[in-house]
Amino acid sequence: SQKASPGGTDLVIGREMGWTCGSHHANNPLVPTLPLPFGPNAEAFGMTGGGGNYGFADPAAGIAGGFVRNHYCNTFALSSYLVESLYGCLGNV
Repeated sequence: SQKASPGGTDLVIGREMGWTCGSHHANNPLVPTLPLPFGPNAEAFGMTGGGGNYGFADPAAGIAGGFVRNHYCNTFALSSYLVESLYGCLGNV
């Protein structure tokens, strides 16, 4: 995976996001108390969007997923927990 230059901390959310064209390649929790947003594998990447919309892919596990809310919500907790549950169902956590 390619990391965008110059990298560094995202000035809006205050976390390293590993920006590339259309996705994040730094699998850092958006909130330190939440599970990793793209699952347990370092190769996983994705994009969070306004209102809690979310998509990710994990080439190492061979899975991808997305979540679209039907209302605006200013939290990423649900998508992080859904990804954690997916890996738990697959036995990969």
